[in-house]
Amino acid sequence: RSEYKHSYYRAVHSISILIGVILFLVMLGLAFPIAYFYQDKELIVPTMVFASVFLFQSMQVVPCAIYTKELNFNFIGQVNLIVHSVMMGAMILMALLGFSYWSLIIPQILIVIIFFILINRKLKIKPTYDWLQIKVAFRKTKSLIGNLSFFNTINYWARNADSLAIGKLYGKSDLGIYNRGYQFLTLSLNLITGTFSSVLFPSLQKLKETGGNVNKEYSSVLGVISILSLPVALPLILIPNWFVLVLWGKNWMQVAELLPYFGILILGQTLISTGGHIFVLYKKERNLSILGIIQSVALVVGILIGAFISLKMVIICYSIAYLVVVVPSTLYLGFYKSFGFEIKEILNFWIPKLFAYSGLMIS
Repeated sequence: RSEYKHSYYRAVHSISILIGVILFLVMLGLAFPIAYFYQDKELIVPTMVFASVFLFQSMQVVPCAIYTKELNFNFIGQVNLIVHSVMMGAMILMALLGFSYWSLIIPQILIVIIFFILINRKLKIKPTYDWLQIKVAFRKTKSLIGNLSFFNTINYWARNADSLAIGKLYGKSDLGIYNRGYQFLTLSLNLITGTFSSVLFPSLQKLKETGGNVNKEYSSVLGVISILSLPVALPLILIPNWFVLVLWGKNWMQVAELLPYFGILILGQTLISTGGHIFVLYKKERNLSILGIIQSVALVVGILIGAFISLKMVIICYSIAYLVVVVPSTLYLGFYKSFGFEIKEILNFWIPKLFAYSGLMIS
């Protein structure tokens, strides 16, 4: 977002790595409480090993941001293709060799290391050890870092409260059933929202600098996303039983009754989740934090109510909380208060979609 250059990048790089070290240490400390919560000592070592991901991910934040700012998405895409191909190959090989859950953990650590090496190969950006530069950079970014970190933290726990509750109340097998359905939501957000969001911020920033109509462009992008999400969501809503039978077989048929709700969430979340970058664009991170609190409370309350009834009610209550609280609050605090959309524009775009989502939920 800023116009600062190399020395500023180095200072922010140092801040990023420092945050990574802190998160690594926090995760190490959480390993024992997590194991105690689930009454499973086998979680201690995997949690501590996986904590190292924070260290390597913190080193790739600034290099990725620089390439993104330069709109060099081709290079980022090539690196992503390489590392994810390596990860898939390593997971399959380790699983075949009998490494159990380590086949899911070790490759994820491996790819963040490879990603950092590849992404930093050309830039060779190094952290600075000049504390004065680091302090100046932190002062200029502390509002952004503070508000986004706060939002991401509470948003993470809200999004994972369902897995936490199911794992605690129902056990590993039901959690496996639920997560098999949830992965379609994650996949959709990564493929659709993740791709658009990485391009959205730097391109809209340049449009804003040249006096272009950011809101009109953003509305056009949301229109494209709403179309792209349909072929992903509709099979989950309309033919879940056949879909599960073909994809995984009859042993996973319990997933089918959850899939329609994940399909509805895909239609809404792929649109709403792009908003974070627009808050940053308009320098409204504080509103994003407030929105995060409202949304997180609504989702966690919905999840907990559902968790005490049944596995299926978890996703039903999650979906209802999303449609009743998350979407309306985003439209008000985001589109209206922060982005400056007119009420007529908001209603024209969102009312048909909200009616469609509600109809699908009821049916």
